[in-house]
Amino acid sequence: MPPAPEAAYGPVGGSPGGAPPTVRDKWRRLHRNCKVISCYGFLFHFGWSTWERNVFPVFLAKSQGAASVGFVQSLQGVVAVVAAPAFGTWMDRTPSIRNPRRFTVAVGGFALAAVLAATARAEAWPLYGAMALWGVLLSAQGVFTDSVLASSSSRGADRQFAFVAKSTLWRLGNVAGQSLNLLYFAVGGDDWALDGLRRLMAVGVALCFSVGLLALVRDPEAREEPPSEVTVSPLVSDDPGAAPRSEVTASPLVSDDPGAAPPSEAWSPPARFARPAPPPPPWYRRPQMVILVAVLFRVVGKGATMRYIPVLFAEGYAMRPTTLTAVVLVAQAISVFSPLACDALANRFGRAPTMVAVRVVEPAALAALALCANEAAASAAFVAYLGIPVGTRAVEKAVLMDYTAKKSRARWNALEAVNRGTWAGSAAIGAYLVQAHGYPAAFLASAAFCSVSILVLSALLALIRDDDDAPRDGGEVG
Repeated sequence: MPPAPEAAYGPVGGSPGGAPPTVRDKWRRLHRNCKVISCYGFLFHFGWSTWERNVFPVFLAKSQGAASVGFVQSLQGVVAVVAAPAFGTWMDRTPSIRNPRRFTVAVGGFALAAVLAATARAEAWPLYGAMALWGVLLSAQGVFTDSVLASSSSRGADRQFAFVAKSTLWRLGNVAGQSLNLLYFAVGGDDWALDGLRRLMAVGVALCFSVGLLALVRDPEAREEPPSEVTVSPLVSDDPGAAPRSEVTASPLVSDDPGAAPPSEAWSPPARFARPAPPPPPWYRRPQMVILVAVLFRVVGKGATMRYIPVLFAEGYAMRPTTLTAVVLVAQAISVFSPLACDALANRFGRAPTMVAVRVVEPAALAALALCANEAAASAAFVAYLGIPVGTRAVEKAVLMDYTAKKSRARWNALEAVNRGTWAGSAAIGAYLVQAHGYPAAFLASAAFCSVSILVLSALLALIRDDDDAPRDGGEVG
């Protein structure tokens, strides 16, 4: 006997009295895989935020020179371009997730051990090799978790909330990491000494060994439609006067009533007489392609300067570690609520308008970083840049999975995986611009790329619909 809906997916239905489901109701309905992946995201990003987000760039700049920040980030991007599509294609062609899961956990152990050894020695080539392995890990775990998350959730609002839950816990992990950094600098010394940075990075890398939790993920059951409440009429009624009820009621193909209309299910035309399927739309009218092109422009722009923002504050404004960590912590705290806020906005105004409107924050903040010379204003721009736009990523991912054929989701996740901080080599552009023309030119170039990304993304206003008739999981791209 198949398990009840509650056994696999949590209780069905909303809040009592027909009220809209609460966040707790939505969480309880999620598949077990979605909950495991969300909790893993908290621990992994707790460690990632502790060692790599704003500590490692300063460590690189002080031990290897400022140019190495862009070159190391570019190496991660090149590795992602090679590793993510290969891993996604392999995962799509593998009937079980067992081997991709084993690969992700194994490469995670090797990569994190290499990072620990390389940061202890602080030599160029070990650092480059370790960060290449780190790029493989980011690509593999990103494609794996997003593909399993999509296959373990129903289309539409259920899948959107699955990605929102993952993103929210991920952001909570970032807050925890920055809180740990702030505590360390406040107690252990408010300076950028390399020995202190090494100790802090070792703690963060140790937390990233939580990648082993992915071993708990199992092959998802087919779940392309949301579970619905099932009402079964009992064979014996509590009412003594009630007539007995039959277990199965079937409509006859031929009715005893001569005037009755024939049932519509009685006959269907052979397949050879069916209308041919309409041709697929051109590539520029497919939501998947629009999102992909928009993401490429966005990551080229953001990736060029993202890792230089902490360096700008540490060197350009002579900001103390505790102050910089506090700024990042405020941004990460905002980012915890951003996915839930964008989820509510998407349900109220539509997914495409929400994605376009919220992303406008990025070029505005980058322009402010380039043009203002006031530390407080620059800090406010950084907080907005880091905390607000990330909320649309869960909505964007849900749209991408809704309009992508199930058989090719891992490959599409691989192509979109450049949005995971592995910036497809664009950080080399930032390294050149910072060295040749200074920080303002680099940030203005980033703002221009992000503006083009928003223009491309605005095509979704005419392409996607949020009502029940919107095409989802239709296999538009095989």
